[in-house]
Amino acid sequence: ARLRAKNAAFTSQRWWRTTGAVPEPLQTESCGRGAPEGPHTKPPPSQPCSTRARRNSCTKMPLTLYEAVATALLCASCCSWILLDAASIHVLLGKARLYASGFLLMFVGRDKRWRRKPPSQSDVQAQTATKSKKLLFLRHGESEWNLVFNKGPKPLIPFKLVAALLRELRMLVALDPGSVLFDSPLNMEGLEQAQELARALKGDGPLDGGDAADAEALRGGGSAVICSSNMRRALQTAAVAFQRPQPPPRIHILSCLQEISTNVDTVALAAPGEAPLLPRVPPDLSFPKRFDASRNAGTKPLRGHGGERLKAFCDWAMARPEATVVVAGHSLWFQSFFREYLPAEAEHDGKRFKVANGGVVACVLERGSVDFVRPESIKAVHKGFDLKKKKVA
Repeated sequence: ARLRAKNAAFTSQRWWRTTGAVPEPLQTESCGRGAPEGPHTKPPPSQPCSTRARRNSCTKMPLTLYEAVATALLCASCCSWILLDAASIHVLLGKARLYASGFLLMFVGRDKRWRRKPPSQSDVQAQTATKSKKLLFLRHGESEWNLVFNKGPKPLIPFKLVAALLRELRMLVALDPGSVLFDSPLNMEGLEQAQELARALKGDGPLDGGDAADAEALRGGGSAVICSSNMRRALQTAAVAFQRPQPPPRIHILSCLQEISTNVDTVALAAPGEAPLLPRVPPDLSFPKRFDASRNAGTKPLRGHGGERLKAFCDWAMARPEATVVVAGHSLWFQSFFREYLPAEAEHDGKRFKVANGGVVACVLERGSVDFVRPESIKAVHKGFDLKKKKVA
């Protein structure tokens, strides 16, 4: 009996070494199983699982989503450093910064959250302005973002968004430094709206509204300075609309005019001190010397808010020697401006409605102990406010 038991144990050990699997009597708890023990049998000595035994008998742990994404990014980074040149790597790093800034702004930004302190009606009436400045607000033409989210039936938004994301992916693969949704540029209709204003300014008379002095300031005459947001759609609109005189007037790029929103289309592509590339704008209207980017501080800070930029613009405008400041900007920025500086009790379309795409609205900013705008100073110069959604009593 002892001889038969010895032969059986020897055969079992030879089979284990040959196959790498642990036979049932010799399996240990290190692989997650235990051998049954009888009341009169001595348990066999525990033996460590070999690598092949672990591979066959132990449970495999799949990669988590985080590990899979990190591995894919690491592989992509290694491939890019090996296969791409320095310029291509620079484009990819810029894209990574752009996407990170946009998504962080969307999820943790507080650009629209600040304590508004509009002046009261009594304060405005009691004010004696020490300085005033005529402002002409030009809203940019329709952008690619507007086309996806703000135009057409709502059920079509998912389909338009998928098409825009595919275009975004194509630009990424082609190493195009531009973007469709981030710092969204003008679409074809928006470019036509800017050209429409340019055609209206080719004449010598006033526009739809306003006076001759407003039209003259838009044409680059008189005592006027032109400034624009650092975002591409505003700069495109200003560059195309303001073509007179020749050479076309200089445009000051101000980061304080950047749109007040947390959407990804409100992050700026242009680096500090630089002007962005303007797609679909002729070179004779977008040459580098036309833009003064010394006041462009890059995209807005993540933890900043729009109220700070409104105040910074008012300080800049009041410090200018010109009598009129022409501003190429954005609908929510203009709406926030009127909510901030119109009297709190005033009911005005500027607080509730956006300026129309390619439209121009005039107002007078006055400075006393506080900055304020009188409601009667606001005039529609070209198109005016978009009142399509206004309910008719």
